[in-house]
Amino acid sequence: MRQSNSLRSAIVRAPMLRITAPFIGGLLIGRSVHFSIPIAACITLVAIAIWLLVTLRIKTYRLRWIPGVLLIAIMLSFGVTWQRIRAKGERTDDVSMISHAVGWRVRIIEVISVGDRTVRAWADADAAMVEDRAVPASGRLLITLLKDSNSVAPTVDDQLLVIARADTIDRVPDPGGFDMRDWARTYGASYACFAPAGQWTMLEKATGWASLFDGARDRIVTWLRRSDLGDRERGMVKAILLGIRDELDTDQKQAFVRSGTMHVLAVSGSHVALVYGVLLWSLQGLGERKRWRIFRSVLILLALWAYAGITGFTPSVLRATITFTLFCIADMTKWRVEPVNSLAAAAFLLLLWDPIMLVQLSFQLSFLAVLGIALFYRPIHHLWAPPHWTLRYFWSLFSVSIAAQAFTTPIALLSFKAFPVWFLPANMAIVGLVSIGVFGGLALLLFHAVPFVGGAVTWCMEQLLLLLERCSDFFANAPGAYPSVRIDVWQCMGLYALVLCLAGWLLEKWHWARSATLALVCVLLMSWAFNAGRRNVQRQFVVYDDREKLTCAVVNGRSLTVFADSVDEWTARKVQQHKRNAGAVELRAIKGLREMIRTGGTMIMLIDESYSPPKAAL
Repeated sequence: MRQSNSLRSAIVRAPMLRITAPFIGGLLIGRSVHFSIPIAACITLVAIAIWLLVTLRIKTYRLRWIPGVLLIAIMLSFGVTWQRIRAKGERTDDVSMISHAVGWRVRIIEVISVGDRTVRAWADADAAMVEDRAVPASGRLLITLLKDSNSVAPTVDDQLLVIARADTIDRVPDPGGFDMRDWARTYGASYACFAPAGQWTMLEKATGWASLFDGARDRIVTWLRRSDLGDRERGMVKAILLGIRDELDTDQKQAFVRSGTMHVLAVSGSHVALVYGVLLWSLQGLGERKRWRIFRSVLILLALWAYAGITGFTPSVLRATITFTLFCIADMTKWRVEPVNSLAAAAFLLLLWDPIMLVQLSFQLSFLAVLGIALFYRPIHHLWAPPHWTLRYFWSLFSVSIAAQAFTTPIALLSFKAFPVWFLPANMAIVGLVSIGVFGGLALLLFHAVPFVGGAVTWCMEQLLLLLERCSDFFANAPGAYPSVRIDVWQCMGLYALVLCLAGWLLEKWHWARSATLALVCVLLMSWAFNAGRRNVQRQFVVYDDREKLTCAVVNGRSLTVFADSVDEWTARKVQQHKRNAGAVELRAIKGLREMIRTGGTMIMLIDESYSPPKAAL
């Protein structure tokens, strides 16, 4: 159970990392290069045969690296083969090949959101309705269902009949706005269905193991509604405990995004880690004898998988649950627990189950955060030994936050084009409050109906949630809280290289890492200067995606000029997203569509259909 504090040791003691990394590389190659499945499979079999032959013949210790290199080649080719096998876009019964279907028989894979009137979910189709008969079909759909007063929201594994045509997801996003096409593509979907109430029906209710927890989840939501919590506080508790964010206001979500703490509102690995840590600490008194270790690990496993079921087996919770399941198995068998090795094993199993997870941002962020903690937490934590338990607690939070942010910042900058400057104090304050809130929420569920006790617990939860919301608002509105930062893919990779070199220099004292760090800093600064020069001469004309009114903008260097006949809160948010995306420092808004303006030496005038030009202009 002993773990090393060395970064080098953490990598050397993780054989699954050397298997998973080339497997991931093969998946990426398989996504970008269309290999024939028979050819890829033959290459894999040949590599396996060569590996077996070489492994049996090599008896010299100094040549032990050769089988390792061949194993990397096997996993690389296997990743390509597996990606091509699991690719669904080339099948003749894919939803893209059945454009004339009027309905679909689908099975719910994941519920995205449940509102008062709508349900959005990912669903896999297994049949299409064509000319009043069902034909085989396959593929993933993004479905939106309208509910009436008699409708029951579907859950995972329910089978539905949806009478609606599948349309391609081709809506062009506004600059800096949410790109639904890319988001859906990461889940393997390119088509969407919209079905009003009465045009979808439940064919078969889920009867698998996932359905066992539907009743418990519904009872928890019902108990929360019966409590005396206000609407905002109840929405916060649902988000923290169950990951259900349908009752959160937009300003609440934005405050957590800008403070860099949005992860606390999505039930994820941090929640599972909290449950695991508390149970492990509570049952530590059972001792280290084998039967008690097995008993303790079984109890923890039951609790973790029950929690995963109650939260709906969301992918983030499932990933963390599988990882901590490996920890429990290691504890039962007295295996050496290496977090990096367990994380790599969990990643391999999940990608073997569904390779599409690799391109999902949630998968990338959660695994990179845990990888950063596994690699950097212990080296950072051992840089200082605080003399008091209070300082030790805050130093531990500081070490965890820095370790997690080190590996998530580059990809977050690439995706969101902004950086939460106050993430460190925000996480130290808010994560601690959320930890208390998880147990307070459990106490609220247990005692909300008990006289006096329920009222006291409710009051304490209201004060805690009020403090949590004020903390998020404070950090979200602090000076320079969410500045724009734009990087491309190559700069993102350069930042990861910089993080590794900086860790090697400061934590491992590698002499070459200092020179590499300084060289990478120079290269990144030059690339940012080059991109800044390109933005200074950019020219762009954009019409916003707005069905109610005409709104358009002109980008001229660092200046953004917006033309609109009216500006509401929704339009203002679009304009700010466009400003961040374009790197503009000057913003002008022009109301009315008949005003002429000069921008960048160009005269622009927008007119409506009632405008008649002067005769001199004809």
